[in-house]
Amino acid sequence: MKKRILILFLSLVILVGAKPLRNLVLVRSFPDDNSTVPDDYLASPYKVVKFNDHFIVSDADSGCLKVFNNEGTFVRAIGRKGQGPGEFGNPYVFTIDKTCGIIYCFDSNNGRIAIFDFSGKFIGFIKTTLNIFDLIFVDDKLFLSAYNDVNKTLLVEMDKGGKILKFFGLPLDEAVNRLPEKYRSYFYKAITLDADANLIYAFFWYLPYIVEFDKSGEIKNTVKVDIKEAAAVYKKNLSAASQRSGARLDIKYWTKGASVKDDNFYFYSVSSPAGLMVVDHKGRLMERIGFKDKATAGLLMIYSGLMDGEHVFIDSNWIKIFKEE
Repeated sequence: MKKRILILFLSLVILVGAKPLRNLVLVRSFPDDNSTVPDDYLASPYKVVKFNDHFIVSDADSGCLKVFNNEGTFVRAIGRKGQGPGEFGNPYVFTIDKTCGIIYCFDSNNGRIAIFDFSGKFIGFIKTTLNIFDLIFVDDKLFLSAYNDVNKTLLVEMDKGGKILKFFGLPLDEAVNRLPEKYRSYFYKAITLDADANLIYAFFWYLPYIVEFDKSGEIKNTVKVDIKEAAAVYKKNLSAASQRSGARLDIKYWTKGASVKDDNFYFYSVSSPAGLMVVDHKGRLMERIGFKDKATAGLLMIYSGLMDGEHVFIDSNWIKIFKEE
């Protein structure tokens, strides 16, 4: 009897590790290819946030944020291309204070965080020299992922007026820390952020880690992700860095987007098989969720997260919304 139970358990482990038990089905995408509305297009979308049943999308090449309703109909643009007040050079990442709809958008070309309300009214900006990869607004503060090669920290806590409250989060991988600084920074610069009711999470795109910290910026836990794709990419990246002597380093992401929901993490695998990997808080792979349409999977670039029960992805010029089945 024990032998039969063991066989059934091992079969389940193999099934979960190798074949998706659920699939993602495309339910809608936007903008509409046939739309004749001015500005109803996305030149180079990078981040999506949902607020008040609307999707806000950063469109770097267009120099603005674009707002769409839940069905994907274009509503308005926020900001415009330029260097003056209310204008953007490169609006890539942003966050929103969901209690009042105030938007904070990092503009790398102009070296500032621009501030707008949800209607599109320009409020002001915060000048910064930080190289911000992502930011999130939690409990009246901004948390930024911004590797600092001077004080060797990964994260920044800032008040909403722009005052830096603390730098925190030390580089955590011993092998990477032994690399020359010019290569070390590559591994630590790509970190996206998400939050639940209790904690904020830093997801590393080049390294197999999740850092969990509370709303005071105190680190509570570091999770090493135990997934074969992550381990394989990590090994190749370290090998590339150790053999490189030039100024630039070509390393690969193991994931391009992550989200937290119901005590699990969702990672977007950019390697084969493409899909979402569900990981628990100990870093163990619990499930793979594949794409019903394999051709669609090949076009997706970034996973923006789970929003109101739907998985939101970005491809080259569209936002694509999936549900599980």
